[in-house]
Amino acid sequence: MLLQLTGVNKRFGAVVAADDVTMHVEKGEALGIIGANGAGKSSLFNLCTGVLKADSGEIKFHGHDVTRASVRERCREGMGRSFQIPKPFESLTVFENLLTAAEFGCKDDRRSIGETARILEITGLADKANTEAGKLTLLNRKRLELARALATTPDLLLLDEIAGGLTEGECHELVELIKDLNAQGVTIVWIEHIVHALLSVVSRLIVLERGKIIAQGEPKAVMNDPEVKRSYLGIDDDMDEEVA
Repeated sequence: MLLQLTGVNKRFGAVVAADDVTMHVEKGEALGIIGANGAGKSSLFNLCTGVLKADSGEIKFHGHDVTRASVRERCREGMGRSFQIPKPFESLTVFENLLTAAEFGCKDDRRSIGETARILEITGLADKANTEAGKLTLLNRKRLELARALATTPDLLLLDEIAGGLTEGECHELVELIKDLNAQGVTIVWIEHIVHALLSVVSRLIVLERGKIIAQGEPKAVMNDPEVKRSYLGIDDDMDEEVA
């Protein structure tokens, strides 16, 4: 088991960000997470990566307790992530962004220039290597967000709405890249509102509502769960049409 959360809770006053969350991620799997806006999805990622500290509960990564570990410690142990809104170093080039990520986040002592070049190639950024990040299109900023995470050599890659704002064609390109990464052995946990893109990649699905897991399991079965239909899809319980 790569990642394990047990009884994790987080509150901001009366707002519940995580309500007794217990979940796991197996090595090599692709797990999807969905939920309405404010359901606690990004907060869950922030708890996993150390941006937020849990009020109670336990988080284990590679079998080690990382509940109180720093963001950098978790990153260097192999936990990488993208952000919903890309956050590159805009005055640095694409290549310099990757070198910075590798230098400060890589779990290995050294990262070869050749490996950085390979990441540029597989993310479609090779011809943008010397372009300042602030001048990139949205698609290429999304690609850079993914590339920077990959530069830290993650065992676990957390993707936060990385397809948001893309055209259908751009979304398809991104989906194929994520599929390839997973096939190469990178464990994926993906938060996404573009459900058809998510379902084309993941083999297991978790649904959050107000910080609490209300369903998890095989994607089609989860999407046809009455509580999920009510909470996320806005479909009345007495509608019996299955979700494709």
